[in-house]
Amino acid sequence: MTSSPSAADFRRRAISLERATMPSALRRPGLWIGSFILLANLHGSLLSDDDVGGDAPAPSPPAPGSSKTSAQGPKSPAEEKIDVCLSLRRTRRYDEAFAALQQAAALQPSPVVAAQIVFRTGETQFRKAQDAASGKLQGVDSEACLKEAIRSFELLGEKHPKDEITPEGVYMTGSAYLLLGDLEKALQLYRRAAVEYPAYTGRGKSLMRVGVCQAGLDDPASARTTFRKYLQEFPSPPADASKVRKYLSELELVGKPAPALRVTSWLTSMVGPDGLKTFDGEVVVVVFFATWCENCSAEMPHLRSLINTWSPRGVVFLGVSDPDDPKNTSSVPVYVQKNEIPFLDVGLDRGSQSSPAYKVTGLPGAALIDRKGNIRWRGHLAFLPRPLLEKALAEK
Repeated sequence: MTSSPSAADFRRRAISLERATMPSALRRPGLWIGSFILLANLHGSLLSDDDVGGDAPAPSPPAPGSSKTSAQGPKSPAEEKIDVCLSLRRTRRYDEAFAALQQAAALQPSPVVAAQIVFRTGETQFRKAQDAASGKLQGVDSEACLKEAIRSFELLGEKHPKDEITPEGVYMTGSAYLLLGDLEKALQLYRRAAVEYPAYTGRGKSLMRVGVCQAGLDDPASARTTFRKYLQEFPSPPADASKVRKYLSELELVGKPAPALRVTSWLTSMVGPDGLKTFDGEVVVVVFFATWCENCSAEMPHLRSLINTWSPRGVVFLGVSDPDDPKNTSSVPVYVQKNEIPFLDVGLDRGSQSSPAYKVTGLPGAALIDRKGNIRWRGHLAFLPRPLLEKALAEK
């Protein structure tokens, strides 16, 4: 029984296809190999991961049939194979999805469709990484999938620099690096997508992510400037503008003393009567969650990974949840036990009394508190910045 083709198999097929359609002057082996080596050197090494176990949504590029070429008639056989891929990956049949893309690449597609094939390969690896990180796929290395996605998106930029889908590939590369925890790389790529492609319809979301990265890199002043620029240049859609105003609101907490947690009790009694002051001089991450929250449940594998990685290094992780929330699907103790979340302790916050002070309007939310008791970062758990955790631990 033969194994399903991998993304690497597809990339080899895509490279062969590109060579076959190149002008003869560009098919000289030395020039081809040299350009490929240059591509690898330009993009540097691909690092470790996580996320972020998480929740960064994969963008939705134009549908395969929406290109200028296919809009004038029926879909080509290669485009139909792309549609097969999209259908298969909805049910997480990723090996078959990659096989469909490889079949599409073998059908001598037009340059526009060839670009879509490369993009869809990277996007499918990205989605596979998200499913692995959230626990929906077992035995799959999400970090390796993100690195595969990055390689495909980089190949897209190298081979199809002018295609209309290429800036979406730049954005997605930034998202992959963000989930891997490399905020510097992510910032660079989001900025490229926002600035270098004036016709790109995703410039707004790219600028939004520039601000997210700046906040995670301990540069709240630049993040504020970026978010205000977003509101000036992209007042629509209202939902995104509302999200940016939420980011600005959260930034108001940065640099200020962490508010007291108004909890009525703690599950394990590891927290003393002084609450957060029990951990003066330590780095603390407070996570707000609810048992009914689907996004919270999706983040639990990522949260477990964070706690298992950073607790041994001295970071204290505390949970906060409202046991009386009428939407709860289970009790807070049962939820924590079922999801095997190794919090040091969980505060039972009846009526969510702590949420306003921490500007919690969406879940799961997180706050990073430094050794001086000041909030250094506040945002969605998926974006908890590892570089800032490192920095906070190193501070005395």
